[in-house]
Amino acid sequence: WVDWSYHSGGVTTCHSKAICEFCHHEYGDFAPHNLEAIAANAATCTAEGNIAYWHCTDCDKYFSDANGEHEITLESTVLEKIAHTVENDPAVPATCTESGLTAGSHCSVCGTVLVEQQIVPALGHDFGEWQVVKAATETEEGLERRVCSRDNSHSEERSIPVIGHVHAIQAVATKDATCEEPGNIAHYECTGCHRLFSDANGENQINTEDVAIAALGHDWGEWTVTTPAGVGVKGVETRICNRDHNHTETREVAALPYEYKTVDGVKVYSETLVAGQAKDLSELFAQAKAQSGKVVLTVGTLSLTFDGGAVNALGGKTVSLTANVLTENLTIDGAQLVIDITLTGASASFGSGKATVSVPFTTAVPEGKVAKVYYVNGNDKTDMNAVFADGKVTFDTSHFSTFAVVFEDEQTAPVDPAPSNPEVDSTPQKKGLSGGAIAGIVVAAVILVAGGIACCLLLLRKKKKNNE
Repeated sequence: WVDWSYHSGGVTTCHSKAICEFCHHEYGDFAPHNLEAIAANAATCTAEGNIAYWHCTDCDKYFSDANGEHEITLESTVLEKIAHTVENDPAVPATCTESGLTAGSHCSVCGTVLVEQQIVPALGHDFGEWQVVKAATETEEGLERRVCSRDNSHSEERSIPVIGHVHAIQAVATKDATCEEPGNIAHYECTGCHRLFSDANGENQINTEDVAIAALGHDWGEWTVTTPAGVGVKGVETRICNRDHNHTETREVAALPYEYKTVDGVKVYSETLVAGQAKDLSELFAQAKAQSGKVVLTVGTLSLTFDGGAVNALGGKTVSLTANVLTENLTIDGAQLVIDITLTGASASFGSGKATVSVPFTTAVPEGKVAKVYYVNGNDKTDMNAVFADGKVTFDTSHFSTFAVVFEDEQTAPVDPAPSNPEVDSTPQKKGLSGGAIAGIVVAAVILVAGGIACCLLLLRKKKKNNE
């Protein structure tokens, strides 16, 4: 008899009882299993699955329940792979130029090839007979084609050589070269194929370069003056080709410089124009600008003086001027004289410069009237603040147009008018005197003279009495 209550020590597991440290005999019960759960895993076509089960990590046994009461083997937990899902791979027919494939199959789930497709080599073309597409000629190759019986989109082409040609030889005479056109030596040409030959039998073919004679070019003579240059007017020189007198060449000759006078240290260039006729003044203004000078133009009795600013604005440009002074058949109401000046080929403005216009005017101003110069633009008029003195009317302007000298009623004449055109010089100038004003001045002068004479007589009488 053994009294188990006195056993002690040892380790109890699920597969062995504890060993008493005193008697060294087993005693007590087994310990419960230390189970781990293995989840169920479905089988696929590429991998096995398993049922749900439990595994004791101490005794390495397998169980079908969580309590570890029903022991099973590991093999019994395995689920076999399922069958592949077959998808057929259709055959691909081979063509003339591309290989084909036999029929096969694969698993649509995992992609495993079940029946491998085999390569079928390309069949190659099965061409028919050559057919003429374009017949050959003497000058052009022909063309023929053949078509594959397996696929009529596949074809082959080849050229047909040029057929034999019988030259029709024609003699080409020598042509002398000229100054501008090439010539050629004597040779022969086929009128059919236009090939060139050095012989009449058409056996020795040559090229165009072999027969060509280059143009000779001009043999110019000396330059001669055909139009002499003048002051401000360019001249012309001409030379003639010695090979052909019909060939000529011209060139310009620089205009002769304008003469000038130095006034107060400034060079003044002058030119005379014919009234009503356009005159090219480009060279005149260019020379004056280069010398920082002024320009004076005379058109009959009309004088136009351009200051340095105006010359600088017009110099180097194409400048043509037409001017006229009209005293008859005037269309502007009240006009006594009309000055018409047109500047073409350049800006109508002189920039910061001005031109002084001066013309004789000796017509007496009627009683109660005043003389004015207006810039006329349609129905608009701008007072030019002209000065009437020494038998002339003078005013400044920064542009040219139509200007009219008019008589108008003194009482209606505007006082210190403001120019409507900003380009017109608005600097106050001496105004013209009316007829009434002039008469008043004369009467006052007579009275002053008479009073002076009376005073002198009285002084003489008084001196005479004193002497007596």
